[in-house]
Amino acid sequence: MLAAVQKPIAADVLFSQAAFGPPSWRSLPSWYLITTDDQMVPPDAQRFFAKRMGATVTAIAASHAAMVSHPDLVGSFIVKAAAAAEAKAAVATH
Repeated sequence: MLAAVQKPIAADVLFSQAAFGPPSWRSLPSWYLITTDDQMVPPDAQRFFAKRMGATVTAIAASHAAMVSHPDLVGSFIVKAAAAAEAKAAVATH
């Protein structure tokens, strides 16, 4: 299904000279799911990205499409990240 519906990123996004602004990970808590069997984004690059953003990291033995091959693990990871963000927001408002 992914092969049938996923579209490539628009070239104008990649080659645009327009500034994107500061990345959100510089000011917001970040979570990163490293997929150790990824053939699209090398795991070492993923680890570099996660470290640079100070992310909370979880690694799974999965490909780039981890949400398809491991939906329960990916869903659990998202729920944990959302709960952490919610807890932090609750502390900030009190």
